[in-house]
Amino acid sequence: MKRKVIQIADSTQLISIPRQWGKKYNIMKGDELEIIEKDNMLEVWTKQQDVISEITLDVSGLDRTSLFYVLRGAYRHGYDIIKVKFDNKVTEHYRTGEKILVTTLLHEELRRWVGMQIIEQKDNYFVYKSISKASFDEFENMFRRTFLLLLDACDGFVKATAEADTLTLESIDERFYNILIFIAYCQRLLIKIGYPEKYKTVVLYTILVNFNKIGDVLRYGARDVLKMKKIHPKSLIVLKEIFGTVREYYDLFYKFEFEKITKLYKVRDTIIRDIENLKKTVPIEDLMFLSYCRLILEVMVHNIEATSTYYLEGKVYRN
Repeated sequence: MKRKVIQIADSTQLISIPRQWGKKYNIMKGDELEIIEKDNMLEVWTKQQDVISEITLDVSGLDRTSLFYVLRGAYRHGYDIIKVKFDNKVTEHYRTGEKILVTTLLHEELRRWVGMQIIEQKDNYFVYKSISKASFDEFENMFRRTFLLLLDACDGFVKATAEADTLTLESIDERFYNILIFIAYCQRLLIKIGYPEKYKTVVLYTILVNFNKIGDVLRYGARDVLKMKKIHPKSLIVLKEIFGTVREYYDLFYKFEFEKITKLYKVRDTIIRDIENLKKTVPIEDLMFLSYCRLILEVMVHNIEATSTYYLEGKVYRN
């Protein structure tokens, strides 16, 4: 669409905003809009919320895990009202073989959502609704808190594995689900509001997806350790190095320097060689366990790429 420039005196030039866009976001006289300069482009951005959005989901026949993923996807998407229909009272948890009430799962998932409540419930129908206005002002603090909780969980996992602390290992699932509350809410804020610089929104969403992958390694890794009789001391050294890269990435993200990228890549390759050299020293189950935990290293590589995009966009950067 094109707009003509209106000249006011010698120093001011005006263009009008599309009427439909102004109505959609309730732009009124005197409201402030953010304007971002990008070479020969201008981005106009408002913090006003869109009209109330809603979606209806028919989750009939979904297993327990798929049900969670579908519901969480709608929450992350930023819907204000989520209507859920189902024609089966129970569903299956494939990993345990357990039969679970669908209504129980719907209440359980709600505990991981910030600012949502059930406003209507029938035998085969639920309605979730947002009861608080999302504010992007809290995003950066929420993102850092997510990062710190993840670091604590990684440290706790390594320590519990070294000490054969069964109780802590058994609690890793619940610990991660607490982190998931922060991850999902941050993703909801990014989709629902986001940064005026779109690349930031995309990059940070990608990093949060990778945080989720780290959490999966913690959860499934804890289950593996609980089945193992004992971890070899040399395996523990490598395990600590693997999860230590998460803390090194934290340092990179909040103080970006080229040499930290080089250091992380060097550590990654050293750890891969260390695992290879353990083949004749540690039991096969240790090697399988370390090979799974090694996924953390590839997640860190993806995060390094995303972080480089975040910091290097539109700049000349020297280390």
